[in-house]
Amino acid sequence: MKRNSEPASSSPRAIDCESSFQKALTQSPKPRELPRPLPYGHVTRLTKFIDIMDSGSLKPNYCRIHGRSLSYLFYGGLLYRVGGAVTRDSREFPIGLLFSPTIASKRDSYYPFDTGAMKGTRYGKRTGSFWAYKKNFRISARHDRYIARLLVHHLFGTNRCYLEGKVSSEARRLPEPVPQLIDFYNKHLGKADHRRAAIEALLERELPLNRELIWVGLPSDQLGRFFDFLDKLDGYVPRFYGYSPKMIFSPDAICCHLEHMAQKEVDRFVDSQNY
Repeated sequence: MKRNSEPASSSPRAIDCESSFQKALTQSPKPRELPRPLPYGHVTRLTKFIDIMDSGSLKPNYCRIHGRSLSYLFYGGLLYRVGGAVTRDSREFPIGLLFSPTIASKRDSYYPFDTGAMKGTRYGKRTGSFWAYKKNFRISARHDRYIARLLVHHLFGTNRCYLEGKVSSEARRLPEPVPQLIDFYNKHLGKADHRRAAIEALLERELPLNRELIWVGLPSDQLGRFFDFLDKLDGYVPRFYGYSPKMIFSPDAICCHLEHMAQKEVDRFVDSQNY
């Protein structure tokens, strides 16, 4: 989704303030046990993935919505769509990356929705002011590596409900603005699907491609280049899936397929008893 410019009046320092949403979550009673940590997903295009392999890390790019350089990931799977029309351009082939839950300590902030979709019209035109949502629902993650799991607990109850987009009936009992968010989740939201309730994670630092990279989905004709890159990882080989590239393809249709295939890897964490 296209990231549009933020008003010049926005202050960069505002991002360090604790939002009313974060206060509502952190001041609510904490459970004895949080849902198990899930992987983080990032989707990009082949042309960018080649640069990522060459540099050995996922590097932030300037985002016009947030006014600074960021990498976008989603908690719990490959929930992003690269967009674009049906094409023959092989550079547009989507690539899916899953990173270990251990990168939680490297997150800078979270939002309980896709900020790109919110800024655009995918959630409809009646969701209210994007800038109000952006200010009120940002969660700083700099000092709390458990915050994504806390979000899942308070808003969905379990990992499985989160992944299915089923909001907990208990969430409305939390202080405002949580009930406002639940209304947003539950209303008819234009072209939105189960991803309307996805947890977006923003990263301002480089993310090395090392043993925390646990799964990769890419065109099968790029596996040779990928294996050459793996030679730099001292014998470590993440799980991978090679899809059959078509001459003419829809990038978003491939993104949906990668989300489905990556879900099998995510389910290993949902069902794990040993993590």
